[in-house]
Amino acid sequence: GKRDEFRIHKDWKVLIPALKERFPTETAAIDQYFNHVMRACRYYKLQLLSKLLPQWLYNFTHSVFCLLLPDYTLLVTHTLSQVLDTLTPNTTLRGILAYQYGDYGETPSRGSFLINALLWDHFRGGGYYPIGGPAVIAEAIIPVIE
Repeated sequence: GKRDEFRIHKDWKVLIPALKERFPTETAAIDQYFNHVMRACRYYKLQLLSKLLPQWLYNFTHSVFCLLLPDYTLLVTHTLSQVLDTLTPNTTLRGILAYQYGDYGETPSRGSFLINALLWDHFRGGGYYPIGGPAVIAEAIIPVIE
């Protein structure tokens, strides 16, 4: 059968318009998704810093985040599928937005939206492999281990 492809650009200034061109009826969902990604990354920093606090103070700050940041709970505690459910029923678009799930080993129905968002942010400038593939890293370290 015919293979359906979409190139993931490292530059969001190219990626987002390409997604909107491919899915013209889903422009609001695309904008909202990437807004969610950026907010989730900011919320992660808050969550991470609050984890350094004593447990009672962490519990308090977590409650405050949930009250003051209406989408905090959705973006930090829900699965990727749950977040996508709020945005679009389009299975092709959902597949593209969830394509990185294999990087963290959980399906979108079980994997964290936050982890997916952090990966989108991490690979924003592109991803790189050594010449010869990842196996050359293991091959290069063998003499050190031996």
